[in-house]
Amino acid sequence: MKFLPLLKTCIRALVRNPMRAALTILGIIIGIAAVIAMVEIGQGSTLQIKNTIASMGADTLNIRPGAISKSGVNTGAGGRASLTNADCEAIAKDCPMVLRATPVVRASGQVIYGNKNWSPETVEGGSVEYLKIKSWYDMAQGQPFSEEDVEQARRVCVIGQTVAKELFGEEDPLGKDIRIKNVMFKVIGILQKKGANMMGRDQDDSIILPWT
Repeated sequence: MKFLPLLKTCIRALVRNPMRAALTILGIIIGIAAVIAMVEIGQGSTLQIKNTIASMGADTLNIRPGAISKSGVNTGAGGRASLTNADCEAIAKDCPMVLRATPVVRASGQVIYGNKNWSPETVEGGSVEYLKIKSWYDMAQGQPFSEEDVEQARRVCVIGQTVAKELFGEEDPLGKDIRIKNVMFKVIGILQKKGANMMGRDQDDSIILPWT
């Protein structure tokens, strides 16, 4: 069958049944649009998950001390203070597959500046490798603490965007002193914004300081 007669037959059929033709065309359009939308949503979700995992610090392994029981109550992971900085140094030295290692000391409580206070989700101490492990390579403002700051246990810290907003508002935090559990720390840097992680925790609600 030649193409031209076939085309004429198709046009006549469309003209005789305009409603059926319109519904058929609408169905095709909706089907194609749905496929395109699902593909784009899938690709967008994949990219978002990859970015979230990267922001948490990809290829990281957390080693925590074991649990102990006190008066019949289990303290959970981390209850036993059995890990030391020497363990961290041994891992970095003796495990060739480990690129970076840092001890981590966790705390909690109110942080105070002037007449403002805030309870951040994360208050952690680490070495100079901590920020690199957490994929915080660049600071939004200021600078990270140094190896000398860690060795001399200087009371300095870097803060996340949420902490900066809640404690300082529009004021510049750099060089200001904040109080954590009655100990004063000087703010020397502000971390780049990360947003929430896969569990919904605000990664910018953080204070990082030398573990010593």
